[in-house]
Amino acid sequence: MSDQAVTSERRAHVAGAALLAVIALGVAIVAVLLHRNGHTQGDDFALYLRQARSVFDGDIGAVLADNRFAVLNSDRGFSPLSYPWGWPLLLSPFVHLWGFDYDRLKLVEVGVFVAWLVVVHGIVRRRIGRRPALAIVAVIGTAPVYLVHTDQLLTEFPHLLAVAVWIWWYDRVRSRSTLLDATTADLVTLGALVTLTYNVRREGIVLVGVIAVMQLYDLVTTAERRRSVRAIADRVTATWRTLATPYLSFAICTAAFQLLLPSELLPDNGNSSRYLDNRVAEYPGILTNQLGLGDHPVVGIGIIAVAAAGAVIGVRRRPTLDLPLLVLVLGTTLLIGTHFRQVDRYWFQITPLVLYFVTVALVAAHLIVLPGKIADARDYDAAAAPARRRRGRR
Repeated sequence: MSDQAVTSERRAHVAGAALLAVIALGVAIVAVLLHRNGHTQGDDFALYLRQARSVFDGDIGAVLADNRFAVLNSDRGFSPLSYPWGWPLLLSPFVHLWGFDYDRLKLVEVGVFVAWLVVVHGIVRRRIGRRPALAIVAVIGTAPVYLVHTDQLLTEFPHLLAVAVWIWWYDRVRSRSTLLDATTADLVTLGALVTLTYNVRREGIVLVGVIAVMQLYDLVTTAERRRSVRAIADRVTATWRTLATPYLSFAICTAAFQLLLPSELLPDNGNSSRYLDNRVAEYPGILTNQLGLGDHPVVGIGIIAVAAAGAVIGVRRRPTLDLPLLVLVLGTTLLIGTHFRQVDRYWFQITPLVLYFVTVALVAAHLIVLPGKIADARDYDAAAAPARRRRGRR
């Protein structure tokens, strides 16, 4: 690359970083201005706050016992015995410093929301470039439904951030090797980050399935005779320790976390697959509402159709990067679609990925003109090849 090209790239990088900073600052300011005094009458935040306070007060057992008594003596489905501890742990130092000062505590929610947008920018930029990344961040960051939700001390944005950090780490591992050649430290971290996500919202368990799908992809594509069952079986035999590492890491970390801070691993909240049709049918209207377009199911169906085309294009061009996102969308949809009632905020984790795949389709159709070359699987695999060769020589 010439000196002029390097200088141009540096300028573009600085300009992009500056614009991202402006967007993030603007999002934070607008979100805070939309906050109201106090808190709504919803009930989830109260248990999150009590669990957060118990970390420093040292009465975790008493909190769990008190809530268990309330649950057992209330109508079914009133509450879980305890919520996952990820969000209470993040809140705990702020609750210790500020008490139940809702106005201040909501700043933590704003900070998490902005941090998530920054990580999303990096994830999208790696796949389809800086400009689409900034566009997606701007659309989500200025969506009224997302902004207003920072007025709630709930887990949607912490969960989104945890998932985004997992994707960021997966991308980092993938840039160096396949999941079959990754270092033990990389795979242990990958499994541990699933535990982190799982302990913010239980939907994080989907990431175990994402790992499995990508391992299967690597097994098929690196076998000496592709799609030969015998060749794939031989590859499994040769790499079984590596294959098992992220799952073992997840199991050990989750067990240790559970021993320290117990909660319901598989809460019985009345969910069932019989609700899936209703929940999925409701999503097109929820999608347009979350994008700031109002409740228009027909428009939402059109957006989902474009996203489906973008998913096909993305998986074909960048299977190691876009296939995990598609599996994440489908798996999470199956989980939250089993809820017995409509809860729009559960779909916050789906809408940004739908928007990403819509952007992929628009870029492929040349409706969004981008400078330079968009990443594809060959580029990504080529970047990882030297590291794989070095490990092979060792």
